[in-house]
Amino acid sequence: MSVAAMAWAYAQQNTKGAEKFVLVTLADAADDDGVCWPGRRFIAERTGISPAQVSRHLAKLEAKGLLRREERVREDGSRASNLYVLPLTPPTQKCEGGVRKCASADPPYAKMRRGGAKMRRGPTRKCEGALRENAKA
Repeated sequence: MSVAAMAWAYAQQNTKGAEKFVLVTLADAADDDGVCWPGRRFIAERTGISPAQVSRHLAKLEAKGLLRREERVREDGSRASNLYVLPLTPPTQKCEGGVRKCASADPPYAKMRRGGAKMRRGPTRKCEGALRENAKA
Protein backbone atom coordinates (compact mmCIF):
# COMPACT_ATOMS: atom_id res chain seq x y z
CA MET A 1 0.00 0.00 0.00
CA SER A 2 1.25 3.45 -0.91
CA VAL A 3 0.07 6.48 1.03
CA ALA A 4 1.09 8.70 -1.91
CA ALA A 5 -1.02 6.63 -4.32
CA MET A 6 -4.02 6.75 -1.98
CA ALA A 7 -3.71 10.53 -1.59
CA TRP A 8 -3.39 10.91 -5.36
CA ALA A 9 -6.54 8.80 -5.94
CA TYR A 10 -8.61 10.76 -3.43
CA ALA A 11 -7.45 14.04 -5.00
CA GLN A 12 -8.82 13.16 -8.46
CA GLN A 13 -11.75 15.52 -9.01
CA ASN A 14 -13.08 14.03 -12.27
CA THR A 15 -14.21 10.71 -10.74
CA LYS A 16 -17.21 9.94 -8.54
CA GLY A 17 -19.01 7.04 -6.93
CA ALA A 18 -18.09 3.49 -7.85
CA GLU A 19 -15.56 4.69 -10.43
CA LYS A 20 -13.63 6.53 -7.72
CA PHE A 21 -13.93 3.52 -5.40
CA VAL A 22 -12.29 1.35 -8.08
CA LEU A 23 -9.49 3.92 -8.45
CA VAL A 24 -8.95 4.07 -4.67
CA THR A 25 -8.91 0.25 -4.53
CA LEU A 26 -6.19 0.19 -7.21
CA ALA A 27 -4.24 2.84 -5.29
CA ASP A 28 -4.56 0.79 -2.12
CA ALA A 29 -2.96 -2.16 -3.91
CA ALA A 30 -0.27 -0.03 -5.62
CA ASP A 31 3.36 0.36 -4.64
CA ASP A 32 5.15 3.73 -4.36
CA ASP A 33 5.54 3.85 -8.15
CA GLY A 34 1.78 3.42 -8.68
CA VAL A 35 2.11 -0.15 -10.01
CA CYS A 36 -0.31 -2.94 -9.04
CA TRP A 37 -1.90 -6.07 -10.51
CA PRO A 38 -5.13 -6.95 -8.69
CA GLY A 39 -7.63 -9.15 -10.52
CA ARG A 40 -11.17 -8.06 -11.43
CA ARG A 41 -12.66 -10.41 -8.83
CA PHE A 42 -10.43 -8.95 -6.11
CA ILE A 43 -11.52 -5.40 -7.05
CA ALA A 44 -15.17 -6.53 -7.21
CA GLU A 45 -14.96 -8.10 -3.74
CA ARG A 46 -13.33 -5.01 -2.24
CA THR A 47 -15.80 -2.56 -3.82
CA GLY A 48 -18.99 -4.62 -3.69
CA ILE A 49 -19.72 -4.20 -7.41
CA SER A 50 -19.85 -6.87 -10.12
CA PRO A 51 -16.77 -7.86 -12.16
CA ALA A 52 -18.53 -6.55 -15.30
CA GLN A 53 -19.00 -3.14 -13.66
CA VAL A 54 -15.36 -3.20 -12.56
CA SER A 55 -14.34 -3.69 -16.21
CA ARG A 56 -16.50 -0.75 -17.30
CA HIS A 57 -15.06 1.52 -14.61
CA LEU A 58 -11.49 0.46 -15.46
CA ALA A 59 -12.15 1.32 -19.12
CA LYS A 60 -13.49 4.76 -18.13
CA LEU A 61 -10.49 5.43 -15.88
CA GLU A 62 -8.13 4.40 -18.67
CA ALA A 63 -9.93 6.71 -21.13
CA LYS A 64 -9.53 9.60 -18.66
CA GLY A 65 -5.79 8.91 -18.41
CA LEU A 66 -5.97 7.94 -14.73
CA LEU A 67 -4.41 4.54 -15.31
CA ARG A 68 -2.49 2.57 -17.89
CA ARG A 69 -3.37 -1.10 -18.33
CA GLU A 70 -0.96 -3.77 -19.58
CA GLU A 71 -2.01 -7.36 -20.24
CA ARG A 72 0.10 -10.05 -18.56
CA VAL A 73 0.60 -13.63 -19.72
CA ARG A 74 2.05 -16.50 -17.71
CA GLU A 75 4.89 -18.69 -19.01
CA ASP A 76 2.39 -21.39 -20.01
CA GLY A 77 0.51 -18.86 -22.17
CA SER A 78 -2.51 -18.44 -19.89
CA ARG A 79 -3.74 -15.00 -18.91
CA ALA A 80 -2.73 -13.39 -15.63
CA SER A 81 -4.28 -10.33 -14.03
CA ASN A 82 -3.58 -7.05 -15.80
CA LEU A 83 -0.83 -4.75 -14.62
CA TYR A 84 -2.08 -1.24 -13.78
CA VAL A 85 0.09 1.87 -13.57
CA LEU A 86 -1.27 5.00 -11.90
CA PRO A 87 0.30 8.30 -13.10
CA LEU A 88 1.33 9.65 -9.68
CA THR A 89 3.78 12.28 -10.94
CA PRO A 90 2.50 15.67 -12.10
CA PRO A 91 2.50 16.31 -15.84
CA THR A 92 5.34 18.24 -17.41
CA GLN A 93 4.76 21.82 -18.43
CA LYS A 94 6.15 23.70 -21.41
CA CYS A 95 8.43 26.59 -20.47
CA GLU A 96 11.01 28.82 -22.09
CA GLY A 97 13.81 26.57 -23.25
CA GLY A 98 11.71 23.44 -23.72
CA VAL A 99 9.80 21.01 -21.56
CA ARG A 100 10.66 20.87 -17.87
CA LYS A 101 9.21 19.13 -14.87
CA CYS A 102 7.13 21.17 -12.48
CA ALA A 103 9.06 22.87 -9.67
CA SER A 104 7.19 20.79 -7.10
CA ALA A 105 6.93 17.09 -7.88
CA ASP A 106 5.26 16.29 -4.55
CA PRO A 107 2.00 14.36 -4.84
CA PRO A 108 -1.10 15.89 -3.23
CA TYR A 109 -1.05 15.92 0.57
CA ALA A 110 2.69 15.18 0.66
CA LYS A 111 3.25 18.05 3.07
CA MET A 112 1.16 16.61 5.92
CA ARG A 113 2.06 17.47 9.48
CA ARG A 114 2.72 14.72 11.95
CA GLY A 115 -0.48 13.33 13.32
CA GLY A 116 -2.22 13.88 9.98
CA ALA A 117 -4.92 16.17 11.38
CA LYS A 118 -3.83 19.41 9.71
CA MET A 119 -2.24 19.89 6.31
CA ARG A 120 0.12 22.54 5.05
CA ARG A 121 -0.10 23.72 1.50
CA GLY A 122 2.95 22.91 -0.56
CA PRO A 123 4.57 25.21 -3.11
CA THR A 124 2.51 26.18 -6.13
CA ARG A 125 3.11 23.89 -9.08
CA LYS A 126 4.49 26.33 -11.59
CA CYS A 127 7.17 25.85 -14.17
CA GLU A 128 10.70 26.85 -13.15
CA GLY A 129 10.74 29.45 -15.93
CA ALA A 130 7.52 31.01 -14.64
CA LEU A 131 8.91 31.07 -11.10
CA ARG A 132 11.98 32.98 -12.32
CA GLU A 133 9.79 35.47 -14.17
CA ASN A 134 7.74 36.11 -11.02
CA ALA A 135 10.92 36.61 -9.00
CA LYS A 136 12.10 39.30 -11.44
CA ALA A 137 8.80 41.20 -11.24
